[in-house]
Amino acid sequence: MRLPVDLVYGLPKRAPEESVGKYTRRLRQDLEQLYEEIRGRAGREQRRQKFWKDRKAHGPVYEPGDQVWMQVPERTKLGAYWDGPYEVQKKLDWNTYQVKEMKGRRRRLVVHFDRLKPYHATSEQEGARGRQRERRKTRRPAWLQDFI
Repeated sequence: MRLPVDLVYGLPKRAPEESVGKYTRRLRQDLEQLYEEIRGRAGREQRRQKFWKDRKAHGPVYEPGDQVWMQVPERTKLGAYWDGPYEVQKKLDWNTYQVKEMKGRRRRLVVHFDRLKPYHATSEQEGARGRQRERRKTRRPAWLQDFI
């Protein structure tokens, strides 16, 4: 099929016919090369971001035997944000600790120090899930005050 643009610029040159086998080998090689390049870039970017996060990170230094709260990613809006107490078992790196749950399952976890804070026991009422938020007190609406 010829188009008006072909009259102005001429017909495009045809590429030599390529067998399906050659095409798939070339495509696979190109994709593997692209994958390696992307993986290298992603690794460099990950190291760069880690460098800047670690450079700006600051906080208390924990010793083995210290008790800490551990931040828990709760899915509920009013859930507890801190769980504990946990005991620091050992320092794995300058910013990573192995902690052990003091109550319950006694599981051991490896945690970054920005998810830890010092534990100070304030009362017996604080449960194993940390400080619970107080329930909101609600009143009946004014227009319902007449009804029992």
